[in-house]
Order: sequence, then C-alpha cells, then structure tokens
Amino acid sequence: MNNTFFSLVSVHQDSESISVDCIYSMDDYLKKNFSDYEFIIVNNGLDKKKFRKIHELEDQTKKNITIVNLSKKVEKNSAVIAGLDQANGDYTAVIDLSFWENPMIISNLYNKIQSGFDIVYFRQSNRKMNYIHTLIYKMIYYVINRFSEINIDMNMYFNFLISRRALNSLLQLRERQVVQKAIFTVLGYATSYIELEFERKEKFSFTRQIKDAVILITFYTNILSKILFISFLSSALFSILMIGNALTVKFFQMSILGSKVTIVPGWSYIIVMNSITFSVLILILYIFSIYLSIIQSSVKKGPLYFLESIERF
Repeated sequence: MNNTFFSLVSVHQDSESISVDCIYSMDDYLKKNFSDYEFIIVNNGLDKKKFRKIHELEDQTKKNITIVNLSKKVEKNSAVIAGLDQANGDYTAVIDLSFWENPMIISNLYNKIQSGFDIVYFRQSNRKMNYIHTLIYKMIYYVINRFSEINIDMNMYFNFLISRRALNSLLQLRERQVVQKAIFTVLGYATSYIELEFERKEKFSFTRQIKDAVILITFYTNILSKILFISFLSSALFSILMIGNALTVKFFQMSILGSKVTIVPGWSYIIVMNSITFSVLILILYIFSIYLSIIQSSVKKGPLYFLESIERF
C-alpha cells in the first residue's frame, strides 16, 4: 500500500446514470492501494436526482465521496477546475466516469508518474478521423508548435494524473479561454503519457476548431504581431520606393528604373501622401495589436464556474 493521499475527480454532465458497480470497484481498488483517498464528482448542471444512487451507497464507501454541484452547466474544463479546487490529495487524477470500470488505469498512471514526472495524461493511440479533419488538425498544431514555445500533442485526451505542486500551479490559471491540450505545456512541469485504445464519440466542429485555433494563436504565439511587423517593414520599404520614384519623376522626368515618363500634375504629391498614409496605418495596427495583447493579459481572468453546493457524507 502506498502512503499517499489520492484524489479522484470526475465530471458528470451526461444524462446517463452513475454506475454503482463502478464506484464500488474503484473504491475497493483505492482502499487496497492508498492510505487515504477521496472521490470528487462534479455535477455539471444536472438534476440532483441523477445522484440519488450515491446517497444510497454503503456508508463505508459514501464517506469518501464529495459531490460538487454547479448552479449551471459550464464548459467541461471549467467543471474539471471546480473539482480540482476541492481536491486535497498528494496526487489527483481526473478520470471520466466511463473509465472507472477499469481501476488498473489508476495503477498505470501512478507507476508512470513515479518515474520522475509531475503530470501523466492519456494519449489515444487509435484515434480515427477522416482525411480532411486530420489535415485541419495538423495545420493548426503545426502553426502552434512552430511559432510558440509550447508543444501540443494532437492525440492527447484530457484525463490525467497530476502531482500536488503541479496542481497548485494549474489552479492559478483562471482563464476562461483556454484549450485543454495547451494547459500542461504552459505549466512547464515534467510531463509524460500512457497510450490507451478506447472508443469515444468525437464530433468534429469546424467552428470549435477555428475558435480553438484563434485562442491558441493569440494566447500562446506572437505570430500576429510578427505578421503585422513584417507588413509594416514591407509597407515602409514600398513607401520609400514610391516616394523615391515620385521625386525622381518630378525632378528628372524618369522613373527609378530609368525609363522616361510624362509628368501628370499632382501625381507625385498623391503618391507621396498615399505611401505615407499607408505606412502610418500599418504602424497604428501594429501598435494596436500590442495594446490588445496587454489588455488581454489583464482581463482574461474571471470566474470559471458558479458553485451551488457541496455535499459530503
């Protein structure tokens, strides 16, 4: 038996009932392998009647369970944070209820994390998508991994085991707009994974992918600033060439390429003013992008969930 306090967090947000057999099975495994443990089940906006079976469990099992009731449904990663806020363990696992029927998953995660890691997550080895979806995913993650200091695993599944010190750092990230796959690389702790084969319902949402891509690019890369900066340099160079050409035409009646031109009254003035205006606009956009990034960093914190009640037995 490990002299470890182990916390197990799960989010319940589907209409299906909780399996009592799975709870007993997981309780039996944790009791045999850890000196102390707790279950934290997050009710993400469901009717409390869905949790009636937990109230009917044996007292010996029920005493280790905490139900966190949220006042309304939130995004799953925010519901996970609600559960993690209540976790007291030396190690905390976030595991979907569908995996509770196989408690040995906990053993695999724990053995891996004891090899010198602070975070170990699931990696789906048999993930299947069609060619178009795969191409879109690869393009998004290539841009992120190429232009940022983070490296995101495309096949990561947001179930994991995390140490106490890494969890304390994770709970400091109170960001509304966060992509699950980016969290661990942002923390910087030693991270590994275990590969699993499992089936999951995965609905591809183009809108969701675009939203995640925008969040990843704006939050974790400076690619937009780089693009605007390059645009500014290009426009500045173009403006210099156009101004030089306009002055050459005005004073020497030829272009900078050496060809003779016919002077149209006011032409040089218009070219010079347009070039200056274009450069100023690009400069303003570049400065504005920096300003927005500063605002973003100061306002992106906020409440991730609203707690209705906590039930302990």
